[in-house]
Amino acid sequence: MLFRRFLDFSSDNALFGPGEAVLLAVSGGPDSVCMAHLFNRAATARDLRLGFVWIDHGWRDAREEKTLVRRLAGQWGRPFHAVKVEAARGDSWEARARRARLDALLALAKRRRYHRVALGHTRDDQAETVLMRLTRGAGPRGLGGIRPSRAGFWIHPLLPFTRAEVLAYLNRHGLPWVEDPTNADPKFLRNRLRMKVLPFLEREVNPAVKEALVRAAEALALDDDLLTMEARKIRAAITTARFPFEAWDRTAFIALHTAIERRLVAGVLEERLPRWDSRQVERVCAWAESARKTAALALSGGLTCLLTCDTIYWSPCPKGWPGRELPLPGRVCIAHGLTLEARWGRTAREEGGFSLGPEPPRRARLGPPGPGEELLKRRLKALKVPGVLRPYWPVLRAGRRVLWVPGWDEAVAPEPSTRPNMIVRWSHDA
Repeated sequence: MLFRRFLDFSSDNALFGPGEAVLLAVSGGPDSVCMAHLFNRAATARDLRLGFVWIDHGWRDAREEKTLVRRLAGQWGRPFHAVKVEAARGDSWEARARRARLDALLALAKRRRYHRVALGHTRDDQAETVLMRLTRGAGPRGLGGIRPSRAGFWIHPLLPFTRAEVLAYLNRHGLPWVEDPTNADPKFLRNRLRMKVLPFLEREVNPAVKEALVRAAEALALDDDLLTMEARKIRAAITTARFPFEAWDRTAFIALHTAIERRLVAGVLEERLPRWDSRQVERVCAWAESARKTAALALSGGLTCLLTCDTIYWSPCPKGWPGRELPLPGRVCIAHGLTLEARWGRTAREEGGFSLGPEPPRRARLGPPGPGEELLKRRLKALKVPGVLRPYWPVLRAGRRVLWVPGWDEAVAPEPSTRPNMIVRWSHDA
């Protein structure tokens, strides 16, 4: 029974838990309507709070789909959200539309406090995705296809089911749907693969080619998961510092197998950038293995990879990044999750941070060294902060007075035992 398989697959892959709120991306097509019906059946038993969202890309008249999704949401007593997105046409328009759609879903989920977003990709979509990525030269991670869950937030509960099974389910339950005419437009690569390439492969190469592609993806996904786990262990072993910038032993890094090197760099980019590609990974690895003694490689989103003779540093900010105001107490995020928090505590040692003393100013500013701060630059040099890092190094000031520099113990005020101190502490928010 398809419903039982849906519950088992969701449970086996921890796609959602009791009492959670799940936002269903429902286009009005067969896959998403099937998914919505399955979730609606599961909602009572699993105590789920569901919401329906319909995305309007604005490229055609889609009022029929919107009306259908609104009617189903009302019929099943679920909130209905309609969101309009715009993606500039041109090269990679499909990818732009997808990014705009996911950004809109993420924003809505955060605003309305949904724990997960469910997308209606099927086993057929998996085969098409793997073939499409293969034509683009994807590596093991890409060829592992669509995962049941990504980041514990994006879930794909229909992956076990073929499109034929979905249509049979809809017919059995008398559910309506609307066919999207753009799914037959040959200007889109996925449509050409589905309408021309896959039928040719089924006819001339392997009648079960879609299933073969899915099995290959599942095998590669397992290998990829193992490689990712090993890379995490190795990353911990070669990390020499976490704050203010994550630092790796460069000699240890270049001694690794190329596959592990690339996986480590990809892991950083995946954590800190919404969009990145394999060319950035290859550039970082090539620079790290080169004879350069120092280098600064600017990546997208302000993320910068900095090299010294013996260390690889990851700065979340570009050179000379604009400063940030920090209320005391309070917290400020520099970029890509790197956060400095200030709060009252007893001692810096107990709080795992640095003390500004019992009478700090009410506000401070965190930013890199500015022009003309020769004393500060000499201090950084004395602290052995490499020259290539100094234009990126965070400094906490109150007006012209330097309150604290990472590694500058002289800036830490004495800690009286009877009075609370203002403690500043680094963290990395997801």
